[in-house]
Amino acid sequence: MGLNIEGLLGYNLNSDITLVLSASNATMENKDLDLKYKLDKYAFQVNYDFGKSETSKFESIFGFSYVNFDKKLNLEDDNGLGIDLGVQVLFGLKSKLHYGLRIVSTYSSIAPGGILNAGAIFRYNL
Repeated sequence: MGLNIEGLLGYNLNSDITLVLSASNATMENKDLDLKYKLDKYAFQVNYDFGKSETSKFESIFGFSYVNFDKKLNLEDDNGLGIDLGVQVLFGLKSKLHYGLRIVSTYSSIAPGGILNAGAIFRYNL
């Protein structure tokens, strides 16, 4: 369990496809091992809208990421590449400020387990 803060910059290719660059920093805690550590992730993702109404939309997320773990974990390799898969639901499409829920799972061979990022998303369109 932990706390994650993420910043996203996106570009709409068309009404269905969005290219996204993201950077996130997480502080994780493992109570069984009495260990707190940090995780940084930088990603390039493609969001595809496959379910849209006037006020909401449902998007799939696919991308590649670079993950960097804290040295406290004593991993053989502290950083490497990963694959991101996820979904997000956005509401309030009639205004410039959209809000919703986002779930992304990162698969990486260096991770000591799965990396699941789930939470609220707020997006402002210029």
